[in-house]
Amino acid sequence: MLLNIEHVRCLIVEDDPYKLDGIKAYLISVFAGRLNVSVCQALASATALLGSQTFDLAIIDMSIHSHEPEAGSGSPFPLSSGGLDVLFEIVHSENGGNTPCIILTQYPDIEIESLPIPVERAKEEILDKFDIDVAGCCALSGKRQPMEGRPLCNFGATMKILILEDENLKYEEIATHVHTVIPDATLQREMNWLDYTQALANAKFDLILLDLLVPRSAKDGTIEDHHEQLVEATRHYQSKSFSTPAIVLTRLSLDEGDFVCNLNFVDITVIPFTDHGEWRDALKRKLLAAQPNKKFDVVIVCALEKEADAYKGLGDTWGQVTTISGLICREMQVGQYKTVIVRTQRMGLVSAAVTAALALERFEPRLICMSGICGGVAGESEIYDLLVTQFCHQHDAGKWSASGFKAEHYDVQLEVAVQNKLVELAADSQLLACLLSGLDAGKTEVPEGKERVNCNIKTGVPTSSGSAVIAEDGKTTTLAVGQRKLAGFDMEVYSVFEAARHATKRTAFFAAKAVVDDGGKNKGDSFHRIACLLSAKFVVATVRFGVADVFKD
Repeated sequence: MLLNIEHVRCLIVEDDPYKLDGIKAYLISVFAGRLNVSVCQALASATALLGSQTFDLAIIDMSIHSHEPEAGSGSPFPLSSGGLDVLFEIVHSENGGNTPCIILTQYPDIEIESLPIPVERAKEEILDKFDIDVAGCCALSGKRQPMEGRPLCNFGATMKILILEDENLKYEEIATHVHTVIPDATLQREMNWLDYTQALANAKFDLILLDLLVPRSAKDGTIEDHHEQLVEATRHYQSKSFSTPAIVLTRLSLDEGDFVCNLNFVDITVIPFTDHGEWRDALKRKLLAAQPNKKFDVVIVCALEKEADAYKGLGDTWGQVTTISGLICREMQVGQYKTVIVRTQRMGLVSAAVTAALALERFEPRLICMSGICGGVAGESEIYDLLVTQFCHQHDAGKWSASGFKAEHYDVQLEVAVQNKLVELAADSQLLACLLSGLDAGKTEVPEGKERVNCNIKTGVPTSSGSAVIAEDGKTTTLAVGQRKLAGFDMEVYSVFEAARHATKRTAFFAAKAVVDDGGKNKGDSFHRIACLLSAKFVVATVRFGVADVFKD
């Protein structure tokens, strides 16, 4: 039993850093300090390591690359069933037959001898075909449990491609090229016309690749030219893939009248499949164009890098900064909610409006929110108070004249259901203790006149937004004119609220910012770190509390 081994030697073969972090975190939670992990990212390095070491446990990703990228070694190429080769190396190595092996995949099928086998049947299939009894075959789940014993995740929208091809060599060549362009694409292979038409009727695909010279069915191996049935089958109005782009990759000569021209009218492209490889560039363009947009449950908008970085360690996973659909993003998982932190290009209402509108359109979240730092109003808020805005005003809209600036009154209010959910969460007696734990405040981070860091969670407060920084004493009093009990001000919240209010899809929205300027003697950059962290902790708590689900039904 592994739980009785003093030092568990574990081999992980995984080339995805997100999944690798999740696997390691789970193993650490199970084996604590008894774990000794070796990581390989490709078949070549795993094979080399297995030649000199044995392990108590092996966790193997099914789809890996041939080798790590190194100068002079050529470009790595994807192996859709490379995990099986690692499994064979383990089983046939000295003392390797006793190593429990777990095969992981982010796809619903595992390719075994060129056939897609459902994950739940893969263990039995491997035993039947190779006489190898693996400990298990598991599909990674996109859901999250608490930190103890959490499963792994699969971010974003995986591209699903249907391929009709009966020739194994041709299929492997196409599949390899597809995975070179879209490494995480899920491929469903059909080898005859009947199975192809049934697949179209039962599932929605992002792209269809097909040959026309294929067998009629699994029972009737007669190879026929199906170009006359192509449009009827692929563009049947009851098909779930009725509007999916399709590409004919064929060696068949199609110089038959207006046939090819007519296919263009229904978004079916014909690409000659030749040994010269010209089809690769054409297919690459189609693959990139057909990629599905990533969807997220929650979008968190931050105007500053320090505000976004405060979320590190608060979720279940932590991704790299990357550009998604033209936005600066960092993906994370919070409980069951796929979450993305989106940074604006700069501070201010305009940049926040553009960023929020694009994120709402492209990611279609159920919740969009904003966190970070803000200014306070003397007498209404103190340093580190968490202002959860109920009414947000815009204070820099209006008209300049010889007599001064005359403001126009614009405001956005939270939806009642969202406000009620936030009030319910803030009333939890344990929430404040959670927010204040682990802050490790330095001397300069404690406000003058205070013995320790404290925070008041203020729901239902009005705040005001404008693109100009207010740095002059007394100016906050001017803002409060006409706004009873104005608690704070910032530079972006109004735009995020307004963008969400006009979103095509009904979306919950809120903002929670912590005060770093109390309108008096306490202000400065020394308060930013803790304020960002308090705000981020509260937002994560709201996500786990299910604020994204208020309009789910």
